[in-house]
Amino acid sequence: MAAGWQKGRAWCVFAQLLPRTALPLRAQKILRNPGWTLRRVPDSDTSDAALVGKAVANHKAHKRKPALANGDSLIAKRLENPYMHELKGWILMETSRSRDSLTPGLMRNLGLAYSRNGQNGPVLLSDAERHSRSGRLKDASIHAKRAVGLLPRGSTGWRRADDILHAAETKEKRNKRK
Repeated sequence: MAAGWQKGRAWCVFAQLLPRTALPLRAQKILRNPGWTLRRVPDSDTSDAALVGKAVANHKAHKRKPALANGDSLIAKRLENPYMHELKGWILMETSRSRDSLTPGLMRNLGLAYSRNGQNGPVLLSDAERHSRSGRLKDASIHAKRAVGLLPRGSTGWRRADDILHAAETKEKRNKRK
């Protein structure tokens, strides 16, 4: 994935944790070189901002185990926060362990976290992606169609749901030709 996307994803997680006044100062942990962050954030600092910064810095420095450990610490502190689960999933996906990050259990947990926050669009998208990865495109298209109706048009989630819909339609057309 492109570095810009990584910074954007990390920024979204980071922005959910901090008050707006703290963002510019603390965002340096994500936007700077990983060595800079790891030198300046002590291991004893277990604040949410420090853990996110260390998780992203360790990930960018190709230190998978510490990055995942920081992600696990965040999830343990904020179990119902979907952004913590998303951060860990992102690290797993980026470290070529996509089969671990995309397991139905994790996708289901992500959906539960979103539903507890009352975010039905991401819940439906998570369900659509889970069904799609399991090869059940018919079920995936049902959830994706609902997600498209709830997510902001043109947003990343909306585009992902729309992609699932198109994949399901393409598969259905191919099956009819046979």
